[in-house]
Amino acid sequence: MANVSIKYKTIVHFLLSLLVVLYWLVSTDSSNYSWNPKGEELDLIDTATWKIFLFKCTFWLILTNILIYSLFELIRKSLAKVLFSFFIFAISLIFIKPFINRECADYYFTIFKNQSVSEEYIDDVIYEAGYYIGLKINNELLNSDFKYRDYAIGTLADIEYYPSIENLIRLLNKEETPQHTKDRIVTELIEFGTDQSLNAVEEYNS
Repeated sequence: MANVSIKYKTIVHFLLSLLVVLYWLVSTDSSNYSWNPKGEELDLIDTATWKIFLFKCTFWLILTNILIYSLFELIRKSLAKVLFSFFIFAISLIFIKPFINRECADYYFTIFKNQSVSEEYIDDVIYEAGYYIGLKINNELLNSDFKYRDYAIGTLADIEYYPSIENLIRLLNKEETPQHTKDRIVTELIEFGTDQSLNAVEEYNS
């Protein structure tokens, strides 16, 4: 009976692990971001998506198997092991997940700059990356050659990257900034809704 139990557990671990791997293989496939690939750009995206796959897939494989283990222990009513497993699970989400997201931000930004998708999908990769890609965007905001800058600006309030407010205001007040970019900035500053951002909009409109 014990052997059957071990065999059943092994099958469950294997199948769910396989689903995790397949999910991240599909989610990080380079073809999601390169519809019209051009040599070097495709190479950069291939490398970036592979690195993201390694980080994300490894992390979620570990968490998935911890969760499966804890559920089996719950069935056995081994509460001490269940509590310990959930403790490790929670610690991983609180501390390790942000670390993974920080590490992947560079790779997501590489994808953003080199992608070739239709207009409505350009900012998707920023939302996939989340908060930590904000630093990469913020460092490029004042660069007029920053590809897809307007699209990046339009995501900053959504990912709640408040440190970008100062650079947005600087860009808003530069005479050479195109009007369509300024319009985007005003929208974002209003969405941020801080005293600093709202005051800047008020001054700009006065």
